[in-house]
Amino acid sequence: MSKYKDIIIACDMDDTIEYLVPAWIKWLNNKYGTKVIYDDIVDWDITKAFPTLQKEQVFAPLRLEAFWETVEPMEDAQYYIPKLIEEGFQFYIVTSAPPDTVIHKFNKCLKVHFPYLDWKHVIVAKNKQLIRCDVLIDDGEHNIVGPYIGLLKDTPHNRDFEAPNVYHVKDWKEIYTKIHNIFD
Repeated sequence: MSKYKDIIIACDMDDTIEYLVPAWIKWLNNKYGTKVIYDDIVDWDITKAFPTLQKEQVFAPLRLEAFWETVEPMEDAQYYIPKLIEEGFQFYIVTSAPPDTVIHKFNKCLKVHFPYLDWKHVIVAKNKQLIRCDVLIDDGEHNIVGPYIGLLKDTPHNRDFEAPNVYHVKDWKEIYTKIHNIFD
């Protein structure tokens, strides 16, 4: 029996296990001729980086099945997530995605790149603080502070954020190491 069997890791999906924002920027730049780059996204509200577009235009790709086929897994996530599961950690995806995007996200991204994570491992929750877990891995400042240890995945919009019990992590190797530093 694993010493980690009772440890629950909840992990956001977008920009935590896959590169949503880079795919989103590329899609919008191609469709509307904008010239936004990843480092321009310095606010959680991505619409601020696309001032010439309406909110509906910015969010429209998320509702398209074809868009999710362009979203790639984050470097090393496909290596470290199964490693954590094999070691005995309980691992769940927790997404606050709008309901009309969840099925596309699941079928076109999660099922393809992380096939060992099925619906039993997916929680849809707008308020992640209500989820019982020991660790939350997320890129959203509004999600990361809660009744758990927060591992804040580095992005341009959260680099200055600090809070008790929250640790900045830059990649999956650092996430894996930090989890073991905490629980070993």
